[in-house]
Amino acid sequence: MDKIYKIKDVPKGQKLRFFFDYNFLPIVGIIAAIVLVVVMTKFFFFAPKADYGVILVNTDSEEYLLNQFHSEISKNLDEVIGDVNGDEKSRYTVSYSNINEDTSMTDPEYYSAQLDKYYAEITNGKSLILIGDEEVFDKSFIGEGLCATNEELGLGALSVDEKYVKIPLKDIQSMKDLRFADRLYISIRSKEDIDFDNNSRRENYENNLKAFEKILNIE
Repeated sequence: MDKIYKIKDVPKGQKLRFFFDYNFLPIVGIIAAIVLVVVMTKFFFFAPKADYGVILVNTDSEEYLLNQFHSEISKNLDEVIGDVNGDEKSRYTVSYSNINEDTSMTDPEYYSAQLDKYYAEITNGKSLILIGDEEVFDKSFIGEGLCATNEELGLGALSVDEKYVKIPLKDIQSMKDLRFADRLYISIRSKEDIDFDNNSRRENYENNLKAFEKILNIE
């Protein structure tokens, strides 16, 4: 039977080595846990926040089309919009979801995950610029009353919808050459749809609106 040593039985001068030999794994675990907490705290509480955000939704069954457009529009936003809040930095997010109803039959788990992702972005309320195809606008963006109205922003001349802001990308100088610009539209969330319960939400809306106006080249 192995003898269990107590620290008082260890010769003087070897106690520190004894302590680390018998507690190495717990010490490593504690250090790793502390590092993880520090990293997560920095990420969630101190990481720079995006100045504006884009929600990109497609109903095409070929998801790779959306992936290709996602990378293109990210580069386009850097070039066209840049800084919107005066800090000389361009920070934004582009969230994309592929919501094709046919997928609900062939891959219901994937379809459900894409829906959850989309509604999480809508509920979050930080990404206010909306890009989607005809079906997305009719059923979701306009259908659920998310879009700003032409009267609200004075964009009736650009919009292809009588009431809501729905502008074809092919009609926008900065986006007309993007892949799939002929099948996608852009809008922004209505101010009436946002609960301005604090200054942060108001600032977020103003930054998104500035970004949207830069896309449309409105001074």
